[in-house]
Amino acid sequence: MIKPLSHRITTWVLLAAITVMFLVPLAWVVVTSVKPTEEIYGQSQGSASKGTIIRILPRKPTLDHYRHVLTELSDFPVYVWNTARITAATVILVVVCSALCGYALARLPFAGAKGILVFLLLIMAVPWITMLIHLYRMEITFGLLNTLTGLILPYTALFMPMAILIMRSAFLSLPADFREAALIDGANEWRIWSRVMLPLARPSLIVVALITFISCWKEFTFAVTLNSLPAATTLAVGITHLQDEAQSWAYGTLCAAIVLAVLPLLVAFVIFQRQIVGGLAEGAFKG
Repeated sequence: MIKPLSHRITTWVLLAAITVMFLVPLAWVVVTSVKPTEEIYGQSQGSASKGTIIRILPRKPTLDHYRHVLTELSDFPVYVWNTARITAATVILVVVCSALCGYALARLPFAGAKGILVFLLLIMAVPWITMLIHLYRMEITFGLLNTLTGLILPYTALFMPMAILIMRSAFLSLPADFREAALIDGANEWRIWSRVMLPLARPSLIVVALITFISCWKEFTFAVTLNSLPAATTLAVGITHLQDEAQSWAYGTLCAAIVLAVLPLLVAFVIFQRQIVGGLAEGAFKG
């Protein structure tokens, strides 16, 4: 059934408005990151009353803010390195464990499987913030506070339920004939999972990896609560430390740091966008 033209126009207008609403803040950050400092503060101090023209685009674009972040902020590479290590470890753990658990729940009937699914749904319904106090006390008890491991383990536990459900749905969407043919050929469950089913579920694996990567890279609440030492500070928390000697925001430096922090997320999404759509379209949320 073809929708009326008015309905399609309304849909396009709403989608365009939502797109602009999300892109304008990002565009403002990018433009501010290449503005000279005098142009940034000249606008904010109302210098237009003195004959200065307020410009959205910079008159003389500069990369000084990026050079300042990369060469003069000694802690910024540490923040990036900490975030990269935490994110990589979390993605590996979540992808491997969710693929194993999802396959077991989808293809290996055992007592209590439905109970595990209900438990996963209940965990997803609990707000993360309610777990923070208990996690903080546990990390003090086990000596994990202010360590990278103290973030990797909670992140893995938090992102695992959704990842397991996605992988379970992915394995359920695959024809059972593949597994039965492999069993007839004498393959065990480990070989069936690793050599037959896992390659077929590759789009969903990419979806899980990318969702985990984005969620972990930008996470702030747990990172700021469970870590207080510079040696274990993540990028999302470290950006909030970019203040000048007067403890006011250095907007040019701040915007340049934000652009550098968001850039890996944009690159990853652009590279894997087709796999993401394919993974979701093949029944990532089926079952």
